[in-house]
Amino acid sequence: MSNLPFSIAPLVLTIGPGENTTITIEHIETYVGISKEYNIFSLIDAISHRNVPQMQVIATNLVANAKREPLVKILVFLTTHIERSIVAQQHLRQESVIKKVIGYYGADECIRTAKNYSARGLRKIYSLLIMTDAKSKGYMGARADEGLLHDVIAKIAIA
Repeated sequence: MSNLPFSIAPLVLTIGPGENTTITIEHIETYVGISKEYNIFSLIDAISHRNVPQMQVIATNLVANAKREPLVKILVFLTTHIERSIVAQQHLRQESVIKKVIGYYGADECIRTAKNYSARGLRKIYSLLIMTDAKSKGYMGARADEGLLHDVIAKIAIA
């Protein structure tokens, strides 16, 4: 929100003044280059639905906008989501318990993820995320710009 005035002013100049001018999502995507669909939360949603094409599109966009969404931040959010999904999977028959333990925010995505992945798959994804985090920080000589996000997304897709 703090960047909103800086984004709106050039957008209005580009579109042109007028009483009937309405700024749409398409204008924002075209002229500002940001899509509300391409953020960490939409990536979590795509993972929870096992929507592989959407995961890949979002990952590509996140890599392209690495200054806005750094890899470390993405990995922290994904790891937390998977941790909560593992907890949710242990209590799938008691959704009220899940919402108390995890919290209401994000509980539905965690439940969906818990239902769409096996316990072994979730543990594998968790391990992949921890290893990817280490690689992003230089462990084993890896660098963050070596396609780490795309690699982990591809592995999540088959987990």
